[in-house]
Amino acid sequence: MRLKRMLIALTTVGAISVIYTGIASAYCGPGFSNKSEAVSYYQGAGAKFLPSLKNELVADGFMPADQDALAFLQSDKVVNVVTPKGYKLSKNTYCSGSTYKPFAGLLVHSGKNVLAEIVGKTVKKLGKAKVVKTVTTVVGTTQSQQKQPDGSVKVYQTTTYKKTVTLRNLTTTCTLYKPFMKGYCRNEVSGKPFKKCATLTTTYKQNTTYKRTVLLKTIPPTTTTPTGSCNAIDSPGAVVCSTFYVIVTCGAAQITINGATAAEAIANANQYVAQNCTTPPTTTPTPTCTPPSTGTFPFCSVPTPTPHACTLSWTQDKTFTNVVYASVNTGSEMPASVTYVWGDGASNSIQATQTAHTYTPLAAGGSNVTYQIHAVATFGDGQTRDCGTLPFTLVAPPPSGNTGSPPAP
Repeated sequence: MRLKRMLIALTTVGAISVIYTGIASAYCGPGFSNKSEAVSYYQGAGAKFLPSLKNELVADGFMPADQDALAFLQSDKVVNVVTPKGYKLSKNTYCSGSTYKPFAGLLVHSGKNVLAEIVGKTVKKLGKAKVVKTVTTVVGTTQSQQKQPDGSVKVYQTTTYKKTVTLRNLTTTCTLYKPFMKGYCRNEVSGKPFKKCATLTTTYKQNTTYKRTVLLKTIPPTTTTPTGSCNAIDSPGAVVCSTFYVIVTCGAAQITINGATAAEAIANANQYVAQNCTTPPTTTPTPTCTPPSTGTFPFCSVPTPTPHACTLSWTQDKTFTNVVYASVNTGSEMPASVTYVWGDGASNSIQATQTAHTYTPLAAGGSNVTYQIHAVATFGDGQTRDCGTLPFTLVAPPPSGNTGSPPAP
């Protein structure tokens, strides 16, 4: 079998000799699936590879000559990541003993994990922040009084409100990776940087306070009865009245009207009432139909709401085939929100007609998976519209094989 072929190296010093045989001699260590596994090996049994590994990393521009190779592997800029579909390396190696040596084959490394250095990152906002919810609450109330020139008192109430606005932001983060080690054999490699992007939804709140003052009531001025006045010409005990008065209630105020005689006080009171306390006739407004009703009262009718339209579609990212861009077409109307259900257990609701979703990559050689993408739009008048359901099939990468000689490092 191909995997059991003997790997034989030739020397030019007088004869042919076997330097190493078998697959294990081509690998630079056991495989790993995460960064912790990769680093822990070089802290123990794999320490013998570090000098040769450092020479390769320095030569390929991954680290300066004065840096420790283990410190480089432990740094935050080194991560375990999966290469995109169709990715091809520009350099490959194998190990002989504890030394890395160049190998000219097996450069295709599609959909497999590698150790890579983060060489760039960009963050971009997708449009302006959208208002999700607005809540207004009462913080407290106070009352104040203002005395007027006529002796009345106006009572005011001031209410303090707190307004909380919840907003949502969509941002896309794109990271640029440059691979330097294969995950299944730890052989040092190099290749062009590749990019991976993810869309992140964040929410935040804005708080503001404001005050509103309204007039609660007006307290009329206090009326005092003139000293020595009375309501009779001859009171019991032979008291002689010098003046006469009539108390008139005018609106919310009580007014004292004086006169030299009882008849004069009554006449003065009647004149005051006629000039100052006459209530204008009350008119009843003609009833009308209340919007959105139309017609002539009492024959009012509510117009039938206009139905909304919504159609779902999707496109697949050309580079990252596990990324899908879904969008809805609602004609000239902008929906208040759109809820997307992706079929893999994930869903999200946004105030936009287009969004992206990243599915978990399938294992090489595995079965294809078909997801049902569904969308529902909600409009400003409270109506909802089912935009439809469309299938999306995620194709599993082909099983990896070993080609060439020596066997796959």
